[in-house]
Amino acid sequence: MAIHSGRYTSIFASTIALLTLLPNLALAETKPATHPMQPTQSAVAQTHSSIIGQLNLSTDQKNKIRPIRASRIHQINQVLTQEQRTKLQTELKSGMKLGEALKSLNLNADQKKKIMTIVQKSNQDVMSVLNQKQRTQLEAYLKQQHQSRTQTPLE
Repeated sequence: MAIHSGRYTSIFASTIALLTLLPNLALAETKPATHPMQPTQSAVAQTHSSIIGQLNLSTDQKNKIRPIRASRIHQINQVLTQEQRTKLQTELKSGMKLGEALKSLNLNADQKKKIMTIVQKSNQDVMSVLNQKQRTQLEAYLKQQHQSRTQTPLE
């Protein structure tokens, strides 16, 4: 059981890593966030700025990614309790990354599974917007991030 639990945690952590990156893809060079569950522009700019610049997203790509991201946030909110939504909103407004904020919510196993499904679908949708070079760059970045996380044990 411990092996499966560890694998599940690793998959969830990888999913959350991509989840944290996706807001930046959608907000790169956009208007300030107006939805209460979206991270602030300054928080977005501080996170993953190098990979976003390297992807060189076109205006069309940004316009396609934006509704994917909005749908993802809406679906995640449907999974959370009111208390969790409030805490998530507070954490995001304080500048916390989305993945970190979700980890702080004490999600139950069912919520984690549902959120992982939502994020994986969203990730697939975003990847379909990227060209082959951008997908390759993003996949390499995510692999590197995953490796650095697995080499640094979490408390």
